Amino acid sequence: MKNSSVEKDLAQRAEQANILRGIFVHKLGEQQADEQAAVDFWRESGFEVELLETGLSRHDVRPDFRLDREGRPWAYCEVKTLWRHTWTTTILHENQPPERQTGFTEKTAEERLSGDLLLALRVLHRTNSDHALPNIILLVNHDPELSPASVARVLAVPPASADANLKSLRDTWMAEELNTFRSEIDLCIWADGLENGRFAVRGYFPTNPELQNRIKQVADQVCERQISLEPAA
Repeated sequence: MKNSSVEKDLAQRAEQANILRGIFVHKLGEQQADEQAAVDFWRESGFEVELLETGLSRHDVRPDFRLDREGRPWAYCEVKTLWRHTWTTTILHENQPPERQTGFTEKTAEERLSGDLLLALRVLHRTNSDHALPNIILLVNHDPELSPASVARVLAVPPASADANLKSLRDTWMAEELNTFRSEIDLCIWADGLENGRFAVRGYFPTNPELQNRIKQVADQVCERQISLEPAA
């Protein structure tokens, strides 16, 4: 369901209930154009693409695609659009048009990137918890503050702090989850753009040594440059 249809439905419900209600819509995850470009990208690379995610909610628990080869499941793929996250607040008034306000997150670029990587990890883990198939994340960047080097810095997890304050605990949890990322995500692909409905693949990060040979065959096929990651701290 498109956002306009959702807002129309909410407005009708509010009118029927004769109430004032604020509706918060957070724009996270992939953009539709990026997802379509990803479908085209994988098909041009020789894969069959099975769409899994419904698009009805930002809380969908399945990855975007399953990639098949020769009719057999090969890997799962989650697309993440990298941008400065915005949110839209829609306030429904009685007998008045909806009021809309837009805000921007105050998180740093690398904090936003960490959040996107971990969201992708959680989605892939729910569907592929036994890691029966490789997990791939396709990052489509629209954020001028980010680059492939940002991924390397984020995944070079710092040692956990011994302090007991709330921020250090949060940093510890994130560090632990990013270490999990290295064992459960087999490949990150970095792409810039879109231009004319296509993105430019700039490189890939193989993150799981156990599956590196299998992944490398495909990564070398779809990308030209491997980007090395420093060992996790």
